[in-house]
Amino acid sequence: MSALHAILLGLGDPNTQVSDRRNLTRLLREQLRWLPSWLRRKFRKLSDDDVDTVIDHVCDKASFGAQRYRGDRGEESASAWVKAVARNRAFDIFRKRQREQNAAPRVQAYEASRQQQECEEAEDKALTQNVWRCVCQYRENSGTPRTARADEQFMELGLEHLWGNKSTDEQVFDQQLAQQGVDPSELRKARNVVYQRRRRGRVALARLLREMVTRSLLDGEDAERFAHINRLPWPPPSRSKTGNGLGRKSRDDA
Repeated sequence: MSALHAILLGLGDPNTQVSDRRNLTRLLREQLRWLPSWLRRKFRKLSDDDVDTVIDHVCDKASFGAQRYRGDRGEESASAWVKAVARNRAFDIFRKRQREQNAAPRVQAYEASRQQQECEEAEDKALTQNVWRCVCQYRENSGTPRTARADEQFMELGLEHLWGNKSTDEQVFDQQLAQQGVDPSELRKARNVVYQRRRRGRVALARLLREMVTRSLLDGEDAERFAHINRLPWPPPSRSKTGNGLGRKSRDDA
């Protein structure tokens, strides 16, 4: 019985002891000294690391799995089994490499798009912060009538929903419009109140931006961009046409 044939039969036997299996694996690697040169002749693009990976795979397959060696034609069967396992693993390496190469342009395009989106979001957030700072300073200097204090709170409510990741239900509880565990019908009513307050705040903020632009306290393009980012009606509706300025429910409150 040839050495390679006997070693593969021993490793393929599930009753082989652990200590014997270690010795057989060492002997198998010695018997496979011819395999690296064979692989390089058959697969010229295999790197040294790839060759080591293939040899490790052959040794693993000899001991584990459903494809263990069961040859009955001595050295011929043993050599053919080793070559078949090695060849399949080499093909697997090439297929994986090809998939990675094909996926690389898509990954690069995705990363570029993600980075651009992150930059745009950072710019939008910076513009929002700067414009809101100007708005607060303007209201502080001009004085806030008591009747407009609610509008100011509603402005903040809308920005908090967009930039503070506050859900409508969280705002319901923060505004003390309902308690945890309230009846669903009551919760829906409370949500509608939050929707109406946010709409009122958006309209009031849009009108305030227009007022600041008219007084040359704010750049018109910045005001329009701020309105677009924060879903404000722009140009803002006039009071004569909309009354309290609430209008219809906007998309973000749906």
